[in-house]
Amino acid sequence: GDAGGNAERFGVAEPDPGAVFPSWNTRYDGNAAFRRGVELGIIREVRPVKDVRQLSVAFAAPPATDPRVMAHQPLKLLSHVLGHEAPGSLHSVLSDAGLVAGLSSGGGVSCSDFSFFTIAVSLTESGLARRDEVMLLIFQYIGLIRSLAEDGGEGADRMESFHDELRQISSINFNFSEGANPTSFVQSVAKRMFTHGPPDLLPGSNSIGTHDRGALVDCLSLLTPANAIISVVAKSLDAEGEDGPATSARGAEGGWTEEQWYGAPHRQVRIPGGLSALWADPPDPEGLTVPGPNKFVPSDFSLRCDADGGGPEA
Repeated sequence: GDAGGNAERFGVAEPDPGAVFPSWNTRYDGNAAFRRGVELGIIREVRPVKDVRQLSVAFAAPPATDPRVMAHQPLKLLSHVLGHEAPGSLHSVLSDAGLVAGLSSGGGVSCSDFSFFTIAVSLTESGLARRDEVMLLIFQYIGLIRSLAEDGGEGADRMESFHDELRQISSINFNFSEGANPTSFVQSVAKRMFTHGPPDLLPGSNSIGTHDRGALVDCLSLLTPANAIISVVAKSLDAEGEDGPATSARGAEGGWTEEQWYGAPHRQVRIPGGLSALWADPPDPEGLTVPGPNKFVPSDFSLRCDADGGGPEA
């Protein structure tokens, strides 16, 4: 259930030029930022003041500025597919079952040598009680995407078509973007000069690069329970009994404790072995499908005229 052999090479004391993602070493002054079996591979529960029900799965990943990530944007591609809302998608199946009110995916915290790739859902009351089903569907969908990416034939072509679709959308967003505040625009471009080459200074986040199946497969190898922090946030968690969902931290040693700075009640446990094994190698999903290409991405932006060749009067 751990990440593959390539992923094992990432947690090194110094940057490894031969690593799959050379800028990811998860170290600060010799101390690991996130270690599997310690900060990763856990279930954390938090009781908030506000009445919310949220579940997130944050996977340790290479930084957004890693050269290979910037050149091919595999994490953006994963975000695009995982957040899809077409029939048969993860969002569609969870929503139709009445388990979630919303779903998002993408990069979150990103530092110089690591980032988090996060899938977050806003749970309904039913979804909170049935979050074991939500978690299984998440990892089943990840497995479905992984099988397509690892397939050297039609599956890989489908993932490349998603990358092309994302590039088209990003190009449209850039070419038809609204005017920004000049000061903010100059600041953002100045920041990019540390990480982007001249061709990408203006497009910035709208620069998608070329598709690389190997980079996508390597990123998918990181989306495992052993490489994740699973967070459940809800006021009613302390009311759940022993017969509650297995995706829980109620077995935490010492029970609920208060966070040092804000006093938030929280508890955490290692992901139980049975759950970790199930999520790492889930059964084939029923009802889940990776959507086909979006037929409604525009490509023709030419101006239209009346049949007689005239346009609207000035």
